[in-house]
Amino acid sequence: MPDGGGSGRSLGLRTKIILTLDDPIKALTAMGRVSEATSESILSDARAYRKLNGAWPAGVTATTDRSV
Repeated sequence: MPDGGGSGRSLGLRTKIILTLDDPIKALTAMGRVSEATSESILSDARAYRKLNGAWPAGVTATTDRSV
């Protein structure tokens, strides 16, 4: 019995949520904490900032640890 050439999936509207970060400080304050993933992402961006600007951004402290 032919299936009409369709894929078997019903067609219909799909809903997709699109997020935009309008105010990162406000969002972090509302969430009450910074997750490990967010912290690592901020530090990654801070490294990129340093490469472009020659200094760490305000709010980021760099220390050097040398060990054998």
